[in-house]
Amino acid sequence: MFSESEETVVWPRPPMSERGPRPVRSSRTLKAVRAVVISLEIFLALGIAGLGVLQTSRLESLAREGIVVPATVVDRSVTKGKNPKYRIRYTYTTPSGLVGGGRETVDVDEYVRTREGGSISVTAHPTTPNLSQLGSVSANDLSSGRQKWALIALLVLGAGAASVILVEVIAAAQRRRLANGLAVPVRIDGVTMSNAKGQGGYVEFRYRMPDGSVQTGKSMASSTSAFKPGQFTFAFLDERDQRPWLMESFGLAELAPGAADVRQRLRATAETTDEGRPRVFAGLLGRPSGDDN
Repeated sequence: MFSESEETVVWPRPPMSERGPRPVRSSRTLKAVRAVVISLEIFLALGIAGLGVLQTSRLESLAREGIVVPATVVDRSVTKGKNPKYRIRYTYTTPSGLVGGGRETVDVDEYVRTREGGSISVTAHPTTPNLSQLGSVSANDLSSGRQKWALIALLVLGAGAASVILVEVIAAAQRRRLANGLAVPVRIDGVTMSNAKGQGGYVEFRYRMPDGSVQTGKSMASSTSAFKPGQFTFAFLDERDQRPWLMESFGLAELAPGAADVRQRLRATAETTDEGRPRVFAGLLGRPSGDDN
């Protein structure tokens, strides 16, 4: 902890009310993230539905019209990695002279039993080339296939819903901190970058409490290029956990518009504390109506 007697610093006053409640709203970033997640979920759901319909239609054709014929193993292969996949490729000829083939993933026992040039049984469609499956195809296979694709669809929809809920929970936490957190001035002490482009890392800083005491803090930042040692900014402190969040950390929430003087005071404060270069925290405050800059 530092005191004003140990270090002379002219701390800027927060350009918003020191204590809440303050009007806040969801940011444009949240709306964009929400739209992307929902669109991706719809795209995946439609894709899986299409694959499910294709696969079950294939099984229906084989279960209804397929015939069991001998096939010749052309080659066998194993993928690399911790979970290898065992594949065999085969060709066959139906009694009517139709030539077809296929490649399927099998379990390790089936893989060990087969040999290149050896014979296996497959169920093939008598009039559609390359529509086949190892072994026989029964009504149970068709039911299992439908259940599998239904489960996959449910998992995808569940993962998408969980993603939307997680984003909303993070946004709600940011809105609460912006609305009720204690606004304190911050001076950047140092930046630790994860890579040369400044994408990710830690920001070390000190902040001044209302009682005049100065404390140190450290925060993760998705982009450290926006911070420079000696630069002033502001943070919102949750007095329950005593963790300050830098203004630049709020990507999913922002102070609601209406108090134009807040933006003006913020610009004026930035101009006097950042060597005359205006720093407009648009990600937090939003863009004023009629401001195209």
